Amino acid sequence: MKICIPVTGPEGLQASIVPLFTDAEYLMVFNLQSGEHHTISHNVEEGQRENAEDEPIAVDAVLCSGMGKAALHGFTIQGIQVFTTKEQNVSQALKALQIGEVEELLADNCCGGHSHAKTRGVGCSRDGHGKTKDKHECGGECACGQRR
Repeated sequence: MKICIPVTGPEGLQASIVPLFTDAEYLMVFNLQSGEHHTISHNVEEGQRENAEDEPIAVDAVLCSGMGKAALHGFTIQGIQVFTTKEQNVSQALKALQIGEVEELLADNCCGGHSHAKTRGVGCSRDGHGKTKDKHECGGECACGQRR
């Protein structure tokens, strides 16, 4: 099984996980069977764009801290499972995945329509209508780990 993880840079297993999948400049692809991994950048040089598109990334699942509904829908229709973790680096997140301490992100438990502050532990910064919020008000547990 190949797992895609949004990371801050090419630091390998010690790379930090980006809080929101769509904010990631780098993606790590980790093969659970072999332990092999590589990191790719979204910032492909103009002349390299054709080559990057010629080699699609095939993954079975995504492991992240949080994801909006649109991105989740895109993965879901491709048959790619999305799991959320509260761990902050790749090594810790992979251990959590292997022992079952992650949650599968589904449309009904995805908190969409707003963005979160870049730092974990800080409340929701927007409610989808441009108003600053201190906490979620929609009730329940958000996939990002904060209360809604």
